[in-house]
Amino acid sequence: MKLTAEEKERLEYLEANDPSLAPVFLEQLPGAHADTLKRLAGSLLREGFAGEPSSGLSDCRLGAVTIEQVEGYALGRNRIRGRIRAGARELTSPSELIASVRTHQPGLRWDQLALELENGAANLALARAFWQRRASGLAGLGCSDYFDLVEKLAQEPGFDRALFSETLCIEGHNLHPCAKTRLDLDPRSLVEGSAELEGRPSIGLFSATPERVEWAGIQPPRELLEQVLGPLPGGERLPLPVHCWQRQAILPMLAPDLEAGDLCPHDWRREVRSTASFRTLAVSAGYRLKLSVSSQMTSTQRCISPQTTLNGPAVSRLLNGLRCELGADFVPLAEVAGLHYRPHQASPRLLNCIVREGTDPKLSSGEIPIACCSLTSQAPVGSGSLLEQAVARHGGGPVAFMADYARLLVPPHLTLLSCFGLALEAHLQNCIVAFDQGRPSRLLALDWGGIRAFGPRLSARGLALPLAPGSVTIAPTIEAARDKLFYCLYQAHLGEIVLHLAERFELDEAVLWSQVHQVSAEHLARLERDPRCRAWVRADREALYAPRLKHKALTRMRLAPAADYHYVPVANPLWRQAR
Repeated sequence: MKLTAEEKERLEYLEANDPSLAPVFLEQLPGAHADTLKRLAGSLLREGFAGEPSSGLSDCRLGAVTIEQVEGYALGRNRIRGRIRAGARELTSPSELIASVRTHQPGLRWDQLALELENGAANLALARAFWQRRASGLAGLGCSDYFDLVEKLAQEPGFDRALFSETLCIEGHNLHPCAKTRLDLDPRSLVEGSAELEGRPSIGLFSATPERVEWAGIQPPRELLEQVLGPLPGGERLPLPVHCWQRQAILPMLAPDLEAGDLCPHDWRREVRSTASFRTLAVSAGYRLKLSVSSQMTSTQRCISPQTTLNGPAVSRLLNGLRCELGADFVPLAEVAGLHYRPHQASPRLLNCIVREGTDPKLSSGEIPIACCSLTSQAPVGSGSLLEQAVARHGGGPVAFMADYARLLVPPHLTLLSCFGLALEAHLQNCIVAFDQGRPSRLLALDWGGIRAFGPRLSARGLALPLAPGSVTIAPTIEAARDKLFYCLYQAHLGEIVLHLAERFELDEAVLWSQVHQVSAEHLARLERDPRCRAWVRADREALYAPRLKHKALTRMRLAPAADYHYVPVANPLWRQAR
């Protein structure tokens, strides 16, 4: 098999630093190519590059390419059960598919997408190689399932239950064809910074003159950061934590700031733990630091805007003030502070830091948290996925489990939208669910950078959300807020849970969607009793139960010459339930 440049780099790194994994990496490459190919083909079908697949098995065509045995599911989702071929030739990589279909769709950024997918496939093979070794080691502990394993590991000092679950997100984003894309990282930086590769990255430090720094938070910046990180150098200057990879990447861009004396690098380093989000680092059980990283991961560079950096504490205060409306099982993880450095000439997104509450202190001793992006991952012990093992612990079967899961997720998010005009970005990557004997018991919500707030609803309830100038948080219309919530919660999150349970337990999706419908309808009916938001509830219900919903076209967004959001309509399973 001929290796790509990305694959050669990773193989050479393993041969020099972890030689026992080199042959395992090579063994994983064909499967990583095939699965990345199917992700791309499935996304192209979902986003309207060909006709929609039927509910049964059928063949679909993308130009001269035939995709065999495509099974259609709700919300435009699909599973490819057969081969992908151009004529009689079977395709085995995403680059081969792109070469075969690009002539039928000219003027798009196919070359760039091919590079991103090659990078993602190499990273997927690397993650699976690490996973194979790690799972083998955990299997030797003699635990029956994931919950038994966590209970055993939690006896060790410093074990972080939520963080452990994040390290199991091996496959990456559930909808994006570039699920594992991480550009511009050399293999060492990739391994050191990735949770699924057991990474132990470091935080570095700059210090800056106070006039170049904007701070949002109650505590003085040095006081809080030393509470999080311990004693820091810099004297009267303000400390600026930075991801160590970012520190090296941005030094040339910050030359004017260094020459002016406004910014000073320090030799100080602190080893930390990676989370499922490369740029968010676990400093302790009590704190996470979200830091700018100028690497493209999935669709975008993971720098942080000044607005997102500075808005977090205000959003956190608003959400905490609404806790009595949302129930004790909804726990927003507060962004307690944000620190933004204003460079002389470089991008204002390069050197920003958000301080967020950690997860474990919010939980009772008997709860076992699982990052929702890991729920469909293969369990490290026992059989099946983490979600299947949760259903087994639950004891009521997948349909009853789905009802309990929906009852935890849906009510607080619909309350925020229909009563206050707030739409959280509640996809799998921004939610952690705690389980008590397999029962979903508590939802921990995080990351306020993508929320949308519709001002008229907030102000009508006597509330305000002070935001930094230029913030995209304010939704220009209520439709924009609805689109955010309905896509993230119902499509990207609940849709994935429904699809996984339907496949693993051989159920009709409609049976599971009926539980989501029942929970949604009952909660909207409760909200409608409040005259202050009755009209809003009715309008939101009509939009939620429309025949079609807007689906974010992630592949079209990667292919488009200009950066923008693209959507395609997909059939709404809730509409069918309400008929």
